[in-house]
Amino acid sequence: MQSITLHLAVLAVSLFAMQAANAESFDWAGTYAGISLGARQVESDWTTTSYQDPDGIPIPFVTDPNASLDSTDFFVNGFAGYNWIVAPRTILGVEGNMGYANIDDTHTTIPGVFDAPPDFSFIEAETTWAGSLRGRAGYLITPSVHLYGTAGVAVASAELEAVCPADTDFCNPAFGTIAASDSETLVGWIAGAGMEAVLINNLLVRFEFNYADYGTMDFDGLPAIAGESFGFTSDVDFTSYALTLGLVYKFR
Repeated sequence: MQSITLHLAVLAVSLFAMQAANAESFDWAGTYAGISLGARQVESDWTTTSYQDPDGIPIPFVTDPNASLDSTDFFVNGFAGYNWIVAPRTILGVEGNMGYANIDDTHTTIPGVFDAPPDFSFIEAETTWAGSLRGRAGYLITPSVHLYGTAGVAVASAELEAVCPADTDFCNPAFGTIAASDSETLVGWIAGAGMEAVLINNLLVRFEFNYADYGTMDFDGLPAIAGESFGFTSDVDFTSYALTLGLVYKFR
């Protein structure tokens, strides 16, 4: 993400430097819409909460029950909102957005349980769509440059999967591969900050960073199966960081 961040920052500085000289009379109030591109990193913090033998009896963990499944990918995002001028240089607004980035990471073996090669079990966490509804509060440092903070409600898709190939440690080879998956739409909060500047006429450029916490997803995992397989359950905490550069059209 550091390389993408550096390139976006350089591009943003260049675009802000291109502000039109006639932006002094720009009207910030009203409806706007736009699109932004950048990078989104999702951190999925996995904790195995229980480990059972094939009779379903809880047993102690034999490895660390925690794991981090983190990944970064290209993020495309559409947004729309409305601004109010509440003082000569103060802007309040509301904005909604929806974006997409195909982000997934895999961890070999199930944290907390014993599994030896060559038939490792594994877990996977994946997110795709993410959106939010946020309030904005900003200040015009010049008539054509707007600094703002933003916060609100965030939603995101999340999918978890666990696969246990037939082995002699976790799954009985006579039973074959066992797999389980679950998906949810998570709801949490988001906060961030950004800068907008007038380019020309009704076209603006935007540079924005935000952080979102989507809370915890409970995963039933793989059930213990009498005489066949050990079992486990887990919790996974999802958070994300996004850095984007966008173009905004302000409707007259």
